[in-house]
Amino acid sequence: MSTDLTGWERPYLAKADQTPFVFLVAFGADPHAQPLSRSVYRCSGVPGGLDLQGYAAHSHPGYLEGLRSGYLWDTFVAENPRLADVVAACTTCTVLAGDVEDASSLNYLRDIVGIGQWLFACGAAVIYDPQNFTWWTRERWDTELFQAGQAEPHKHVQILHSDDPEPPGHWLHTRGLRLFGRPDISLRNVPDPAFDVAVTLVNRLIAFQALGGVITGGVELSLTGLPAGLVADHRGDLDDPDFNNVHVEIRGTPSN
Repeated sequence: MSTDLTGWERPYLAKADQTPFVFLVAFGADPHAQPLSRSVYRCSGVPGGLDLQGYAAHSHPGYLEGLRSGYLWDTFVAENPRLADVVAACTTCTVLAGDVEDASSLNYLRDIVGIGQWLFACGAAVIYDPQNFTWWTRERWDTELFQAGQAEPHKHVQILHSDDPEPPGHWLHTRGLRLFGRPDISLRNVPDPAFDVAVTLVNRLIAFQALGGVITGGVELSLTGLPAGLVADHRGDLDDPDFNNVHVEIRGTPSN
């Protein structure tokens, strides 16, 4: 049986200042339970620059509890209390983290998806991705990521929206594009009639960047249904709590 792996390309690849950053936590996984099979998990191993590290409650007493606290944990408990009880009882976790060395393709993402599938097979109760506010169940990881057999950028990036009071409208902003070594996206003052087309614009920018594209500062963005004059402006830093990443602010007021 061939063990050749399908490459996940980045067709819009351009030089960027950032490198992809990965931080995933598998609660309850035992990586010694079975080998990481190249053919079964469609994975060439841990990507260069990343480490797979185990933590246990007896040796790192505050580490697991730190992950199981705060807004994201409280939201998970409220939305999935039974699974949260299972995660709360876990005394170990395995962390996959680091800066990806080779981002010329999305093969590193293919390998991460395979590693996640393997960690679930090794007993993980959930995989936590704080970069995009997601607690992955085994079923979701399998159906949405692994079974797809190809890059699914939008599954790794959240589009959040909240009220933008001055002037009244919506604030659309993403979380998760740091996984691709690209800035997140912010679009403010979106009026109700333009909400859907604004979401379309953000989705296109997610895909463009994940597949290697770079949004140049000062460039004008256009999409049918939005007025001319929307301009991309690079802002922020990695410590910005809204993104935990730098971001592209799209200036202008879209409307139909």
